[in-house]
Amino acid sequence: MSRLPARILVMLFCFATAFAHAATLTIDVGGKRTLSTEQLLARPDAKTIEVPNDVVFHRTMTYRAVPLRALLGVTRLPDNEEVQIAASDGFVTHLPAALLFGDATPHAEPWLAIEPPDARVLAASPVRQEQAVFAAQCLACHKLNGAGDASMGPDLNLPHNPTEYFQPWTLKQFIRDPKSIRAWPAMQMHGFDRSMLSDADIDAMIAYIGHMVKRRP
Repeated sequence: MSRLPARILVMLFCFATAFAHAATLTIDVGGKRTLSTEQLLARPDAKTIEVPNDVVFHRTMTYRAVPLRALLGVTRLPDNEEVQIAASDGFVTHLPAALLFGDATPHAEPWLAIEPPDARVLAASPVRQEQAVFAAQCLACHKLNGAGDASMGPDLNLPHNPTEYFQPWTLKQFIRDPKSIRAWPAMQMHGFDRSMLSDADIDAMIAYIGHMVKRRP
């Protein structure tokens, strides 16, 4: 088992969907390759990685993972380029080439963590459930930490997070019916009635946004 300091570890997750289908990973760096969960786990460079004080779960977590650089199949990218990671649940993020291939010591060592097909712990965590609601409802219009391709609404964590300047009841009401809190001619955000989004879903979205306050890049 490899025990790596959290400060030099970048973890990416590949999850099974509803536990019915194994996850697949598609890599496109000039030519597309698709790998199944089983193929990733069977790689000879796969290792068991231990992350002390995982930033999401706040405890030591153990993952089966493969080195991302080897997976990409390239040894270098221009420093001004990025690697985009897009998940099937709508989550999108970007990793700068300088972070992935930087020469600084210690430098980030990126790994792709693979959830085995029969694993349920991570997907069942409250944070993962909240993230799923957030991704489905918010990422079509908003970026998060600069990640994503949406540009209709503001970034929901940069420079500040809505939970830092809205009272909890105001934020919930704003999501439910934006114009009941503040309106302007160019406003594009629509409201969500209860047939579209339950109170529990809004609570989950707000919880995830709040969770990201301390996770700015």
